Amino acid sequence: MFRNIKSFKADIAILCKELDDLIEIVGWVARAEFIAEHKMIDLGYGQVAALHKDNLKEIGLLWKMLTQKKLNAVMEGLQSY
Repeated sequence: MFRNIKSFKADIAILCKELDDLIEIVGWVARAEFIAEHKMIDLGYGQVAALHKDNLKEIGLLWKMLTQKKLNAVMEGLQSY
């Protein structure tokens, strides 16, 4: 949730929630997708931009994408030899 859509400056947002003494990662969304799919809702303290948790991607997909990006950068570096 963001009070103002312009305050979403990162490439992605990750939603976490507290479970007893643990933090669970609920999911993530890219900024462009959030901007395209968000809804304005009122949670009792004014309108906020939000996205239902069912619209979030699994954290494993983010891990896979970032690992692949890192591997691609390494491979590009090796090709320059």
